[in-house]
Amino acid sequence: MTPILQLKPEERLVRSYLERALDASSPSVVGLRLVQRFANETPDLFCNAALTLLESEEDSSALRFMTVKLLRQPRLIEMLSDPVRLDKTASIRLFRLLMQHDRSLDIRLAQSLPDRFGASQIPVTPEVCGRALDVLDEVSVGRRIVPILGHLVDHPFPWLSAKATLVVGRRVQSVSWAKRLLTDDRNSRDRANALEALWGLDTQEARALLWEHSLDKNNRVTGNAVFGLHIVGESKAGASVVRMAQRIEPDFRWTSAWLMAKIQRDEHITLLKQMIKDENPGVRRAVLKALVGIRQEQVLKQAEERRLSTIQETLPEASTDQAEAPAPDSSHAWRELAPDPGPPPEPEHIAMRDFNLRLDGRSFSFRDR
Repeated sequence: MTPILQLKPEERLVRSYLERALDASSPSVVGLRLVQRFANETPDLFCNAALTLLESEEDSSALRFMTVKLLRQPRLIEMLSDPVRLDKTASIRLFRLLMQHDRSLDIRLAQSLPDRFGASQIPVTPEVCGRALDVLDEVSVGRRIVPILGHLVDHPFPWLSAKATLVVGRRVQSVSWAKRLLTDDRNSRDRANALEALWGLDTQEARALLWEHSLDKNNRVTGNAVFGLHIVGESKAGASVVRMAQRIEPDFRWTSAWLMAKIQRDEHITLLKQMIKDENPGVRRAVLKALVGIRQEQVLKQAEERRLSTIQETLPEASTDQAEAPAPDSSHAWRELAPDPGPPPEPEHIAMRDFNLRLDGRSFSFRDR
């Protein structure tokens, strides 16, 4: 698994002391006080160190206590949305972990973005806004962020409005809403994403809109319309891909290569092999990428089939004389559904040793009493 963060020496030191608090067989007063002091007095060091411990397999009360303190950090949202600090996969992974403890974290993230008047709760750049929208698209379920983000589809920055169009559109999935964004005065990314947001919507109105824009003047818009038709089972979508591959405009040809890689029909793979000699270098790169992607998927599929076949061969045959297994005891199932009781109470036993630490201009001293 990819490391979440590369820690600086002082952050690694904080992490080592936090680990001592989390690894104790039972949470101690000293350990919990240490977590609280780090959270209050060195918040940035605490955040970075604590984030790397979220994936601990130990579900301890001390870990939950640390997570609560982490969720209360005012700069947490800003740090998690910064693409310089975290890659996209890590940002999404951390948000998912934290949302297990705070189901409203996606609302906080959405509210941190520029409002209708351009004001935001955190210092934002187009890159930070884009990362926040990527995360929200993955972790937020339902439509509850739509009222908060709806205005961003009209943002003057084209890249941001396009991302917002996709996030909001996927949750609305409305043909009438998409039509509002498919006008000629909109940038091509907005229009393409408005159609992508309709993927999987199998209605006559949606099919008609996709067919209408399968002949669009922009290759991105056309490509998203054709793939949307393929998803809902339109058999003629494959023929549209072939026609795109034969157009004189290079951008339509490389878009057709992208489509063929996603659809993966036998006739398309044959056509891709012919297109590898295209006169345009951009098309050749797109074709090569498509062929490599198809081959990788085939290899993974074959490996998975072999793995399942091996498992099937090694499984013992079920005995017809074997008694039925008793039903699982569900008497304690309510415990898994019960709300988080919050930070654990301070125990009487103190398990940590005495230590003195000077960090970031502050002294941390704890002693058993």
